[in-house]
Amino acid sequence: MKKNIFVTLILNLLIITNLAGQDTISIENKYASYFELPREAIFLHLNKSTFIKGESIWFKGYIYNRKNGIPFEETSNVYVGLYNSEGKQLDKVIVKATDGYATGNFKIDSIHPTGEYYLKADTNWMRNFKEDDAFVQKIQFLNDDATALKSQETSYDLQILPEGGYLVNSVPGVIGVKLIDTNGIGVVFSKGELLDESVKTIIDFKSNAFGMARFPITPEIQKKYRVAITLTDGKKITADIPEIQKEGIVLKALNTPGDANVIVSIATNKATFEKVRKKPYHLLIHKDGKSKSSPFVFNQSEKEIIIPLTGDFLFEGVNIITLFDDNKNAIAERMVFNHAQSKPSGLSITDYEIEGDSISISLNLNDNTVAQNISVSVLPAESRAYNQKTNIFSEFLLKPYVKGYIENPAYYFKEVNRRKEYDLDLLLLTQGWSRYNWDNIFNNSPNPVFDFENGLTLIGNFNTDDIDKYPAFFIDRSKYHKPRVFDLENSGFKVPGVFYESNEKVEIQLIKKSGKTKTQSVYARTLAKITSDSLNDTHFYTPNIVADNFPDFNYELEDPETVLLDEVEIIGKSKEKQKRYNDYISRKNDLDIDLEIATKLPFVTDILRRKGFDVNDDTPGVVKIFSRRRSSLSYQQSPIVYFDDTRLYDNFDFLYQMRSSEVERIVVEPFGVSEGSRGAAGVIRIWSRKGSIFGDLERERTKVFIDNSMGYVPVKKYYSPKYQYSGSLFRYFGVVHWEPTLVTDKAGKVSFKILNTGLKEVSLFIEGMSKNGSLISTVKKLRFDKNN
Repeated sequence: MKKNIFVTLILNLLIITNLAGQDTISIENKYASYFELPREAIFLHLNKSTFIKGESIWFKGYIYNRKNGIPFEETSNVYVGLYNSEGKQLDKVIVKATDGYATGNFKIDSIHPTGEYYLKADTNWMRNFKEDDAFVQKIQFLNDDATALKSQETSYDLQILPEGGYLVNSVPGVIGVKLIDTNGIGVVFSKGELLDESVKTIIDFKSNAFGMARFPITPEIQKKYRVAITLTDGKKITADIPEIQKEGIVLKALNTPGDANVIVSIATNKATFEKVRKKPYHLLIHKDGKSKSSPFVFNQSEKEIIIPLTGDFLFEGVNIITLFDDNKNAIAERMVFNHAQSKPSGLSITDYEIEGDSISISLNLNDNTVAQNISVSVLPAESRAYNQKTNIFSEFLLKPYVKGYIENPAYYFKEVNRRKEYDLDLLLLTQGWSRYNWDNIFNNSPNPVFDFENGLTLIGNFNTDDIDKYPAFFIDRSKYHKPRVFDLENSGFKVPGVFYESNEKVEIQLIKKSGKTKTQSVYARTLAKITSDSLNDTHFYTPNIVADNFPDFNYELEDPETVLLDEVEIIGKSKEKQKRYNDYISRKNDLDIDLEIATKLPFVTDILRRKGFDVNDDTPGVVKIFSRRRSSLSYQQSPIVYFDDTRLYDNFDFLYQMRSSEVERIVVEPFGVSEGSRGAAGVIRIWSRKGSIFGDLERERTKVFIDNSMGYVPVKKYYSPKYQYSGSLFRYFGVVHWEPTLVTDKAGKVSFKILNTGLKEVSLFIEGMSKNGSLISTVKKLRFDKNN
């Protein structure tokens, strides 16, 4: 075999030097042109995939530049929709992405019945391509009637899939076998047989955990072959192998687990050889517009060409190997995977510390050459609620290239070993051709019909006849913008690239030539391309969901964002709040927010500065608060902050640009006596206001605000409903914590705090991506066994 390889290579190299490379260049140019426009891939990391009434769906979005293998920083508008089991859209929002990352949440509507739903994330730019690159994840809602999840009657589909595309008479080939059930899920079998026409067993085989297997075959055209599968209950399923071609070329790829090299075999038979001898063929290895070509010819004696592809010749991730004939026709194709980019990240839990009602957890990334942006979902160790079968590796490195359904794609990238490498190669063998159609590549290169969106567009028109008196207009500061002035040529205006959240009130005014501002009636709103759509057949699949042994659903979750409307409840809550106020009265440092204070100190952060704290809110969306009393010459501590009796756990971004008018009362304890030693840097307690402090004052009515109903979904700090932590509902389906925006420091370390729920063990589901495109996906168990 080795002798044949080297002899063939020397002969090929001599012939290749005399080939006119025009065909190869033409194909490569066509291929590069088809992928010239940048393509995004999106992955949503959900805090879990099974939700109960009263919760929210929390997610972190990662946007990936497939061609360059780095975060897609240009993307700012990500559309996330919620769909029912029939694919009908129920809701859709715009999520603001920054530097390739986005966060958001959906509230679970109590009217949604128990059942299966879908989340889909895509961009307007993705609509330019024939291939659907949207991210779709099936999720589950559980309300009072969990038994509504019913299984279907099972049927089976036995698929026989020759490697490369087809079988040729007398040419050694490989057949992939795949047995799936009604839902497209693989069915494991321990006995498979290839039978001839006399029902004699030629070869035995068995499946892997996904109902897939492979076996070699040298078919003879005059014989008939069948594949027979025996299930564990004794039932037999059979299927004929595909028709054997009298003439043709067989493409095979040997991708040895644990080895970065791939051996490609291109073989034909005697009937075909004289027709193909000395004709220029070539092998194209390609991915995302990048390609490498290996031309060859069948020489005088060899009916098999062996081409070794070393690791240096392969791209990271999926490599699509396509065989072209002398007329530039793609005649066979095979996908292989290079695991260079999917090795374990080395992220570990280094320590934890129980601090009363909270637990501090420290993580460390062994490879600390670049900061990692990660998201962490913390669930009870017994949780049944995390069934997200994709991860960031499978979504970016595998899914964009495969056209068929992949069962549990995350499996292939968790603790990668030789078994999983073999299983992934078997998956790619049974998937056949990639999702990219060569007719489209040669004839239908994408055109940028749909805009590449960066921000929203603000349009408006001032309702005045003397517009010539106003050369400009003013837009007040917002979460992502400083106050800005724009030239005004006529009553109408259009401002691209604005970033407004849907709940923001941003004032707009005309500016006179003297520089004074004037409030004037204006129609102004943000435009977004939120369109109603539905899921197509390629989006549907069924995850592994167990519909029995659910806990008692007779429960109530208290939602921190819910405003109770029942009159008795409001009175009761007001009395309770007054009781809490009385507990923290400090005379000098308590503050009831009235109209005068809200006018002089418009933001909560302004009040906290007046109360003696150092507050930094210069970065949009970020708030840092420190005590002015230093514990050392260089170190400042942060106070403990409560909002409506919920602790903010050292992340105060929730307070960014919060209006003082939204707050009813602030109590400051400079020395934090009520919290003991941990309150040494001070304690701040803030209670929200129900309703408006301004009432029907003329001052508020005369302001004109932009209509931001089509703006970005507001970025909220994670809040957890109040579970009964001792109950089975929490252990099986509750959430301990969700932390979507952690970034490791220069030493590869990061820490965060979770609520101490009394659990002895939790699971951490971690996904992440760095600025240079390195990926993280891991699951860690943490048992609290310290003597605290």
